[in-house]
Amino acid sequence: MKKEWIIAGILISFTGVVSNGGNALAVETSSASTTGTVQLITGGEEITPVDPNEPIQPGDGKETGNKGPLSIDYVPNFLFGQVAVGGSTLVLTDQNTNPFVQVSDNRGSGAGWTLKLSASSFKNNEDETKALIGTILTIGQVTPEAVDETNASGLPTGSAQIFGASDTSAKTIMTAAADSGMGSWKGKFKTGTGANSVTLTIPAGNKVGSYTSTLTWSLNNAPE
Repeated sequence: MKKEWIIAGILISFTGVVSNGGNALAVETSSASTTGTVQLITGGEEITPVDPNEPIQPGDGKETGNKGPLSIDYVPNFLFGQVAVGGSTLVLTDQNTNPFVQVSDNRGSGAGWTLKLSASSFKNNEDETKALIGTILTIGQVTPEAVDETNASGLPTGSAQIFGASDTSAKTIMTAAADSGMGSWKGKFKTGTGANSVTLTIPAGNKVGSYTSTLTWSLNNAPE
């Protein structure tokens, strides 16, 4: 039996039960939303940088409120801030102070699980018929970390992923094989040096404006 918990979230804004009758299988889902933000402005205006060492701030992410023995507890926003357009490609790093996603597996079965993420195109907040062209969202590294440092379960595996502007397929972010990932685990979007590993690439030639994309986090109750 395979269940899937889905977390629908807003990614980026410019100004990151089984039924035995008839052998039918119904998928149980749960959901929550997140946002990621970025803003393009006219070149020449001064931009105030965000201090990456400040504590977690409101807007960095949200508790999902999901319940059950297997759940997604917390999901991040990807925050790309404001940036001036110019004649070259922009590569923006997530400004989130502590980007992570948290999964809890309290089933006690050691069955494993798979966490996936999909990302929609970036649509203009004032006119959804308009979208950014050629964007690339990159998850460079996901580092699993047990919430309880004495956790005796096996370590889940984090997966780097790339999402193109029109690529809406769900891709694995973390997976727990059999006898792994039990208890509560964070998937931290950080490199080995502590830098944020999420970036957004925006080609030159896009128009100024505020844009929003949707992140969908989904949790399957088995490894893939």
